[in-house]
Amino acid sequence: MEHLSRRSTLLGGLALGIASVFAVTGTASAVGVQWGWRYCRDCKGLFYGGAGNGVCTADGNGHDPSLSGDYGLEYAYNPVPADYQSDWRLCVRCQGLAYDSPGGVCPSDGERHSTVGSYDYALYHGSGYPWRQGDWRHCIRCQGLHYAGVTPLGWCPAIGRHSTQGSLAHRLLS
Repeated sequence: MEHLSRRSTLLGGLALGIASVFAVTGTASAVGVQWGWRYCRDCKGLFYGGAGNGVCTADGNGHDPSLSGDYGLEYAYNPVPADYQSDWRLCVRCQGLAYDSPGGVCPSDGERHSTVGSYDYALYHGSGYPWRQGDWRHCIRCQGLHYAGVTPLGWCPAIGRHSTQGSLAHRLLS
């Protein structure tokens, strides 16, 4: 007969408890996180720095990441949790993150963002996860994601400054 120690009994109970929580909640998980996203100090937008600096609305040159940390975006959730918004894509022309909906303006050419071949990113908009940086907003004019925690708001390629009207408050991994 095998002797059960107090430690093995406690560890076994803990493992069973953790397994049952995951089985009951059915928590969705992201297939991956892509790091290398940056904040542009000029337009206040989020762009992917892993493929160059793209095109900035403020001056038509590349985005300026000099004040940025490294941000991670989650992608390929199945199913997408209720406190996440999917359909965010990388624009291959400006390197910015854009909401995949009709309309929107790319600063590279004034046309609609080109998101062919992009991951489907899902952005968290809940109240948890205090380590995430909050106050990232969707601009309804250009469909881009910009940081609204500074004033004035950044430049929008559609017209004037970005608009936060009706936007969820997204929180990014940083």
